Amino acid sequence: MGGGLLLQLVLLLARENEVAALFASSVYFGLFILVLTKNLYQIPTL
Repeated sequence: MGGGLLLQLVLLLARENEVAALFASSVYFGLFILVLTKNLYQIPTL
């Protein structure tokens, strides 16, 4: 998907604002873990 583009956006934010970069990276990680757990337990998406 657009993982690389999102990563570039996070790196760009890191130069501008450390707090925004931290927030974006935590959201990115949260979504990644959510997708992993969904694939693991095969939870049907609504």
